[in-house]
Amino acid sequence: MDRDFSMLISSKKSLRAFVTGMMIGLMVYGFASTAYAGIATGSNSVASGCGYTHRAYNMIHTYTSNGVKRAKATTGVLNNQTIPSGYVGVIAKLHNGSGALVKESSWTYNPIARDGWGSNITQDSASGERYSEGAHKVWQGSSYTTHGTFRSPSQSVY
Repeated sequence: MDRDFSMLISSKKSLRAFVTGMMIGLMVYGFASTAYAGIATGSNSVASGCGYTHRAYNMIHTYTSNGVKRAKATTGVLNNQTIPSGYVGVIAKLHNGSGALVKESSWTYNPIARDGWGSNITQDSASGERYSEGAHKVWQGSSYTTHGTFRSPSQSVY
């Protein structure tokens, strides 16, 4: 009886080791194509125009995809109601840890009536610290006013 019990314990340990190894292998293989290093969002900045209140934000997303290290900056605007097309514009800007502008998108404006709009820009082969700090424009009835946004916290590109 003792011998059967020893074999059962030994086979359970072997099975546990096998299953654990398979799970680790699947996780490594399954996530190898995209590894997320971090996502951080800054505080909202608020601006108004034509009776609409706009909350703008910046987000930085650092990750590795197919072996390439990337940093993506997003600047977006959220509204508590649907706004007409063309009422808000955004530009995303990606900065390095020293504050230098690395890359920026072009100005884009909401093409249809909606309650939010955003733009992003991605840098391939990124390294070091990165953060997002874009801007947004608000329609005032006859022209746009440009507003800054609060920068996102910095994220390291791994």
